[in-house]
Amino acid sequence: MHEAGYSRKDVIIKREIFDAEIKEQYFVEFILDDRNQVVNM
Repeated sequence: MHEAGYSRKDVIIKREIFDAEIKEQYFVEFILDDRNQVVNM
């Protein structure tokens, strides 16, 4: 959960998590998400 008024888009947060925690450690073959904006990142 985040604070009220918090407005960062989830695609930005997911990109930051991917870059910091996943990109250099895993070979990602596909992404499943209910929003194309996230999948296309």
